[in-house]
Amino acid sequence: MEVGLFSLLFSSFVHLFLSSRRELCMYIYIYIW
Repeated sequence: MEVGLFSLLFSSFVHLFLSSRRELCMYIYIYIW
């Protein structure tokens, strides 16, 4: 049960990281430009 909970938390974290990285790259690109 802990492993399933951990994998669920990890997958949600990865999803959040990928979606936030998209905006982060956009902000960095605008900041550099």
